[in-house]
Amino acid sequence: MDGGRHDDPSGVTADHLQDALDSLGGTARRQLAIALRSLFRALKRERLVFRDLARHLPVGDVTGLPRPVPSDLLAGVLDQAATPFARLAIALAAIHAVPASEKRTALTADLNLARSTLELRRGLRRHTLYLEGLTTALPPTG
Repeated sequence: MDGGRHDDPSGVTADHLQDALDSLGGTARRQLAIALRSLFRALKRERLVFRDLARHLPVGDVTGLPRPVPSDLLAGVLDQAATPFARLAIALAAIHAVPASEKRTALTADLNLARSTLELRRGLRRHTLYLEGLTTALPPTG
């Protein structure tokens, strides 16, 4: 098979599909992944391939976990924050990846320092966020 072309779908491997996706990024990657999933689903339904190799292809643009904020950079940003609540907002974003929309809806009453928890509103549901020592030491007490 020359130039990466395959005349027979049974000769395609999962590595071929991943290589095709790795060469792209953004919207083009997402569109190709969706097209491959659809194509292999149809090929399997027609019994032209035994396995649907594209079934578990990641469709999203993200390929891995976000990198953590280095501790020295986080300490510097926390030192420059003007208020204790600003420090808390920075820690919630940098350590716990809480989006701004959830931070805006959080109330002081939702913070339980005795249990080291913060209840966040996610639409009609509530999510309990368990805080570590640094974050619980940031907000003002009293």
